[in-house]
Amino acid sequence: MTALDSLPPLANKTTLLKQCGWTPGLITLLLGKPDLEKRKAKGSYRWVEHLYSRDRVIEAMRDPRFIARAEARQQRIELQVQRKAQIPQQYRGNWRDALPEACAGMFSLNRYAKHRRCSELHKVEIYRLKNELIEALYRHGYCSASWIHRLVLEAQLCRGCGGAGDLGCERCGGSGIYRSARTLEFWCFQFEVAGKRFCWHQPLDLVKFSPLASVPPQEWKEFEVKEKPVPMRKDQFARAKQLLDWVIREAGGSGENSVKQEVSQRGAVGPFDLWQLKVAA
Repeated sequence: MTALDSLPPLANKTTLLKQCGWTPGLITLLLGKPDLEKRKAKGSYRWVEHLYSRDRVIEAMRDPRFIARAEARQQRIELQVQRKAQIPQQYRGNWRDALPEACAGMFSLNRYAKHRRCSELHKVEIYRLKNELIEALYRHGYCSASWIHRLVLEAQLCRGCGGAGDLGCERCGGSGIYRSARTLEFWCFQFEVAGKRFCWHQPLDLVKFSPLASVPPQEWKEFEVKEKPVPMRKDQFARAKQLLDWVIREAGGSGENSVKQEVSQRGAVGPFDLWQLKVAA
């Protein structure tokens, strides 16, 4: 069964991107306006789903422009496979030697993920690599500090009714509050790799291991979301992701030491760490 055989009568953009080899640019160029728009909602989040008919999608995929892009994409994939095979040779199979370059690549990718031009699929890929890299670095003793950052978000008034609480307002249901006040918690990790310091945050629910805090929880007061300069060129992103994937995979086979042993070997033990170790013992 091919991807087209399982294509529904009306396919959304996510399906086209993941299953059929489309890109956002090709969708705009060859399909244009959607055949159907559906308003969707999940909690307080609302969006419009664009749907394209199966017959029109298949017809557009016969277009020479789509075929040319598909062939070029296949050539890029083959080139990436060749480059990926060269990584172990470059570092002689030692993933630790590749860590400085891998961490520098993640620094750039993590910044790019916050840019508006970064697609949702690319963000998912970047954050998966980030989560796995953080765990690998922590388990292998590169963490010099870790703590919980708490971000307090104030209640957001509804723009639909101006916060007046109009019972007919679809955005807030008459409460006047579009989003209630809440507190988000993140693990903040500080790593030392080849004399360079890297600091990354992770939402609490995405941390699948059991880190030890070096200091008590802190309020994240300097939080801001803005696009920052990305040191790496976009044509270097593919290589950076391949390197990260190889490092993470190789690191997973030798991270068998317990957290207590790793912290002890690296000397990254603060007063709060010692307190937690005593409680856990």
